[in-house]
Amino acid sequence: MSVNCNLVTGELCSDRCIYDTGAGANVLNRFQRKLIRNFRPCQGNVVGAGGRIVGAIVGEGTITVLGQEMPAYYGPVLPKSVFSIGVFTRDFGFEVWFKGSLCITWIPKHLVSKDRRDYKAIPIGEDTLYDIPPNWFD
Repeated sequence: MSVNCNLVTGELCSDRCIYDTGAGANVLNRFQRKLIRNFRPCQGNVVGAGGRIVGAIVGEGTITVLGQEMPAYYGPVLPKSVFSIGVFTRDFGFEVWFKGSLCITWIPKHLVSKDRRDYKAIPIGEDTLYDIPPNWFD
């Protein structure tokens, strides 16, 4: 199994969590391991801007983001954790809009009060990536 995402080999491992329009799955590094539930071993590769990282994925499970449980892979040595906008939108009904320097994520109505819509907005970072804040995770 191989997962496409915005990772570059040679970066230092950090606790950054980024939103990625090109990622095929959510992939968490060792800094976010505590978020993974129902963990089970699996093996896989990561394909990113810097090439293929063979054997980078060693497990899978579920995580809860903005109240929604969703699948995630675990790659402890990856430089950052990557969250797939495709998984959020295609698989779980979130809407993601880019407006100016903001990335706006609309939360599906079934996760919030039925009579209103709720959203979270994150500003673009200096490196043109969108960092997901820790308060998104349950």
